[in-house]
Formats: sequence, structure tokens, C-alpha cells
Amino acid sequence: MVTEGEGYGTTLLPLDDALRERTDEDGYADSNAAFTGVSCADYTGRFTTDDVRRHLPEFRRASAVVGNWMAWSLLHCSTAPAGPWPATPPPSM
Repeated sequence: MVTEGEGYGTTLLPLDDALRERTDEDGYADSNAAFTGVSCADYTGRFTTDDVRRHLPEFRRASAVVGNWMAWSLLHCSTAPAGPWPATPPPSM
């Protein structure tokens, strides 16, 4: 726990910037978005909020530290289209 006057993220911010591939121009690489897109395209199942709520106690029992985060992260593909990508891309206008 950081108390007043200590740190304010001076250690965590550079680590997060490195993880997210922050550029000198305050931009970010698209690797996280690409990973999510590929993951959602590879798996056609989609979880709902009700699914997460139903299984949340199991996740919490498995880990008091990251159980909530792991359970709610199941929704990361919930708004992505399900099913395989088309064999050929649609023609552009």
C-alpha cells in the first residue's frame, strides 16, 4: 500500500508502459487489441453476465486475489461476433 508522499506509481507506470508498448509519441502498439481479436475469432463461445455471476463464487474460492478479475474477464469477447471469419473478405467500396 502506498501512503501519501510515497511513489504515486513511479515504479508501476513504467512497467505498465512497457507491457502496453507505449511509444515516445504517447501512442500504444495494437498488440493487446490484436490478441483479443484473434482470441475471440478462435473461440466461438460467448459468456454472458449471468454466466459470470453464476460462477463468480467458484472464482473467488479459487483466488481471493484475482478471482473477480478472472471471472469478469470472461466477458472480453461478449460483444465480438461469434463464428468463423469469412473465407474471403467482402469487396471494398
